[in-house]
Amino acid sequence: MAERIQGLIQSHKHLTSSVAHELRTPLSRLSFSLEMLQSAEGKNLFRHLTSMQQDVAELENLITEMLTYARLERGTPPMQLQKRAIIPLLSQLIERFKPENEQKTMALRYDESYENVHVNCYESYLERAIINLVSNALRYAKSQIVIEFACQGEQCVIHVDDDGPGIPKNKRKEALLPFSRLDNDQQNTKNLNFGLGLSIVDQIAKWHEGFVDITESSMHGSRFSLYWPCEVELPLAESAKTLAHNDKSSVA
Repeated sequence: MAERIQGLIQSHKHLTSSVAHELRTPLSRLSFSLEMLQSAEGKNLFRHLTSMQQDVAELENLITEMLTYARLERGTPPMQLQKRAIIPLLSQLIERFKPENEQKTMALRYDESYENVHVNCYESYLERAIINLVSNALRYAKSQIVIEFACQGEQCVIHVDDDGPGIPKNKRKEALLPFSRLDNDQQNTKNLNFGLGLSIVDQIAKWHEGFVDITESSMHGSRFSLYWPCEVELPLAESAKTLAHNDKSSVA
């Protein structure tokens, strides 16, 4: 309990300072645009109004992500665990990315023995975690993303692999902290990644009494692994199945 309280105090301190930093940039741009509006005409007027709309949208997205993270960090979810067929869920979620991503290939891999496996989960939150992991992989992958489901002993695991630049070992723990972003993100001022996506995944994993692990993928990029307890009886593995999807996404 003492470690939990100390961890929350440190997390809140980090969150408070990070929120102030994240809010400062779009607010500064809004202030600048308001000043320029006083003398702007024609195309310049439209350009400044468009910029202000983008800054307002950025602030709204940031506040939504902050509220989601704060709600997850408070404790256990206000719902009961549900039984869910995991392979259809993964297939449906991957299909969501298909219309937008044609320049990168995405594959779902699993053993045939898992086709009818049902797992215990908070379904809507598990969906959010998977979407965040796949979105993160699409952001950094060069051309390939692989999502894999497996059962290891009493643990279920979803691996999300990419062939991007990967994350150095000394930055892997930091990647799960709120408002933590890789150097490429911090240098890209047009990137609306607030650094909360992976923190949200980490909190959802904890809600499931699980954890997130970051390693190197077989494609020399990143592997994000979401583990949580599961109780399933499986026949002997026979073969593996791969469902491939063509997805389009520009490299961030």
